[in-house]
Amino acid sequence: AEEEVARARDDVQLSSSTAAELRDALEVAQAEAAAAEAAVAAAAEAATEREALLQRATAARARAEDEVEGARESAGREVEVAREGAQREVEAANEEAAAARERAEQEVEGARATLRERTTVAEGVAAALEARGVALEAANEARRAAEEELARARDDVRDERTAVEVARMAEAAMEAQLGAARAAADAAAGGAAELLAAAEGARARAEDESSRLEMQLEEALPRAAAAEAAVA
Repeated sequence: AEEEVARARDDVQLSSSTAAELRDALEVAQAEAAAAEAAVAAAAEAATEREALLQRATAARARAEDEVEGARESAGREVEVAREGAQREVEAANEEAAAARERAEQEVEGARATLRERTTVAEGVAAALEARGVALEAANEARRAAEEELARARDDVRDERTAVEVARMAEAAMEAQLGAARAAADAAAGGAAELLAAAEGARARAEDESSRLEMQLEEALPRAAAAEAAVA
């Protein structure tokens, strides 16, 4: 009986130790279960946050696609407007260039007419100068002839009054011819001076007109190039 009691006591002690171990294991299991529940709750919360993030990302993507589509449509409209504006600018530049070309042709024709007029004036000046030279030569010839005639008259009838009168008349005629020649030469010189002044004025006008045409062409060419670049 004592041995049985001792064995019973040993069994009780063993049972107590086992119960203590079981209690410890139960506490550990409960702690692990609590940790697992916390992990499950954290995972559920993370899944919820992930779902919310996914929804926000989906909404953001939809908004981005809408914005991209709107930007494409706006860009297309802007490109179309820019193309139409560039086309209008090119047409306006072409019209302006055509008008400038026509004006340039007209002004060039006017300059050619001015040059022809200047050539005519120069020819008139040359003719006037030639006429002046001819008049001076004729005056000199008349003067020499009168001087010779006067010398012959003086030599032939030096002692006679009639010869003196004849000489005086010849001298007066010579002076008259010389005065007429001088007047003709002065008139020719005056006409030549007027023609030269007119020619210089026409030349100055033609040069000014040519300079203006060159400036207009230089201004029109960059605008046409810019319009062509915009169209390209």
